[in-house]
Amino acid sequence: MRPLLRHALTRRPSLPTAIALLALAVATTGTAAADTGQLVNISDPTTAANVARVDAAGALKTTTSGTVSARPTPPASTFDTFGSITNFYKNGSQYLVITPATSATVAITRLLYTNGITNTNDWEVFVYYETIPSGGTCKAFSAGHKFIAHVNVKAHDSLVDALPSPVVLKPKTGSPQWCLVAGGGPTQASASTTDGALFDISVTGFVVSGAFAPATARATDQSKQPQPDRLGG
Repeated sequence: MRPLLRHALTRRPSLPTAIALLALAVATTGTAAADTGQLVNISDPTTAANVARVDAAGALKTTTSGTVSARPTPPASTFDTFGSITNFYKNGSQYLVITPATSATVAITRLLYTNGITNTNDWEVFVYYETIPSGGTCKAFSAGHKFIAHVNVKAHDSLVDALPSPVVLKPKTGSPQWCLVAGGGPTQASASTTDGALFDISVTGFVVSGAFAPATARATDQSKQPQPDRLGG
């Protein structure tokens, strides 16, 4: 072999050539790894032993403390019940029952108020939770009463109170049942005895436990128990 040819074959590659060969090797290796997948662990920066891994099925597996619950499902037993009230200033200052007496635990999600079409004035309305002792009746401002809502509804109009969080109602100790009562009347004192139409209140929610039977007709039974002499107690 001629000396010149032998020298060309044994000469070391230049730096640019070496870099090009290295890039080619990395690119080829990377393609092969991408085809077969790579084992990648996601590590907790605080505790290195805590890692998340992709399993053989391609799912990301993690560990957690406590209980992971399934996504909440819609309530199975919803209800929509309603009752009506009359003008507090004309009915003898009576709060009226707007839901059936019940021993169930329910969650109220919405209240719908409808001012009677022939009422010519805005109305102010109060709603209260009332306890019913064994053998007793539903009446306003019982021993365990609780304020639920206070609204003003314009004449010939409706108002929806979609509660941001459900209001859970259930019996209290010593009172096996409960109910809702409401009282309302015109906001104008000069018109307090003129509006005679019914004012409807619809109660929507879901049953948490027990059995709740929604009213099938307007619940306007007046309690014969002493009532307050003004709205709001």
